[in-house]
Amino acid sequence: SANQIECSLTHETPMYDGTLDQMIAKEITPMAWSPLGEVFKEQNAPMERIDKQLNALTDKYSASKDQLLLAWLLKHPAKIHPVVGTTTKERLSNTSKSVEIDLELEDWFLLSQARQGREVP
Repeated sequence: SANQIECSLTHETPMYDGTLDQMIAKEITPMAWSPLGEVFKEQNAPMERIDKQLNALTDKYSASKDQLLLAWLLKHPAKIHPVVGTTTKERLSNTSKSVEIDLELEDWFLLSQARQGREVP
């Protein structure tokens, strides 16, 4: 009924290799481990593009970068359930607010394009 996969803005392979399509078709709930990906861990061109796009969206949504990364996952039609690896009440409360963010589809694609460095079809 559920399958835990690595899925995030920086590891979007399941969105393109058929994994999430199959989970939708078979009504399997995807659970994403490492849902924030490498955004806060690595310094490279894709992460700089993502950071720039996240900065542009934080004011628009009155949200933190981690909330926006989770909202990006939650926007996917597969109804991905992020597995948040924190036990700190404050951080858990903060990340849970991501479910309240109604990320516009255009902004979803802007973040995807920032990751890939090109227009997403």
